Amino acid sequence: MKSKHKFRAWDESQKYMAYQGSPDLETIQSFMYHFGDKELMESTWLHDKNGHGQEVWEGDIFDVVFKNCPDGFEIMGQETEIKIVKGVVVNIFGAFRVKFIHPEWNEVVYVMLHEFLKNEEKVVIGNIYENHELINQPIKQDGNNNK
Repeated sequence: MKSKHKFRAWDESQKYMAYQGSPDLETIQSFMYHFGDKELMESTWLHDKNGHGQEVWEGDIFDVVFKNCPDGFEIMGQETEIKIVKGVVVNIFGAFRVKFIHPEWNEVVYVMLHEFLKNEEKVVIGNIYENHELINQPIKQDGNNNK
């Protein structure tokens, strides 16, 4: 029977991402014994590219694309301005969301991950530990499991 939870952990001292389910870390118990004191991230059980790509985890980074035209319609005679910001997968109150700063409002926005992934072009481009240079400022976990 498949567990409802699957984890990966970032070991800062070793610069290593460990995944539960590898042969020596099959069970949650053995994984937590070895990595319970590290930065834990839970699997969302969703995949990018409309379900056909790689598995999406807490801490993964996506490009979030904004266009200056409402509902995808282009205004005749005007060039479409595109802004790209980075979004990070977070778990807030048991629901996975993509967190990003809106380029025009300059406020934090949360979008439900399953809705965000309906766009087939959405692809994980890294994670906050192995690819921290992709985001402008570190997004760390706080006591409420928010990043």
